[in-house]
Amino acid sequence: MNRYGGNDPIDDAPQSAGVVAVEQDGTLVALVSGEVDANSADHVFTEVVRCLDQRPAALVIDLDPVTFFDSSGIRVLLELGEQSAAHGVRFAVAASNRVVVRPLTVTTVDRVLPLYASRTEAIAAVHGHEFAEQDKLIDPV
Repeated sequence: MNRYGGNDPIDDAPQSAGVVAVEQDGTLVALVSGEVDANSADHVFTEVVRCLDQRPAALVIDLDPVTFFDSSGIRVLLELGEQSAAHGVRFAVAASNRVVVRPLTVTTVDRVLPLYASRTEAIAAVHGHEFAEQDKLIDPV
């Protein structure tokens, strides 16, 4: 069992979630896709921590391609926020799809994590170009 309550995947087994790291506007972006659940959370966390190991000035987690997101995903984001702070890396999350935004707003995690409606807004925010509060908040409906 992994630390998120899911089964430990076999090393060569395909993951239900993927992480691709890309550089955009001087920011390392971790593009997460697929299903973020108890079985894939460890994989997502490990891959994004590898991004942090590169010591970027800023990291944005882009969750727009995610198709399923549960409490394991929320825990991953909270832990990644803590890891980013420990590494001195500016951190933000980009998500506009209801699958991700709804759980984050219902649990009020959107008040704890810097959540933006687009990758562009998140990148601007980690570089100090904050949007108005009404632009930052996302309507989960």
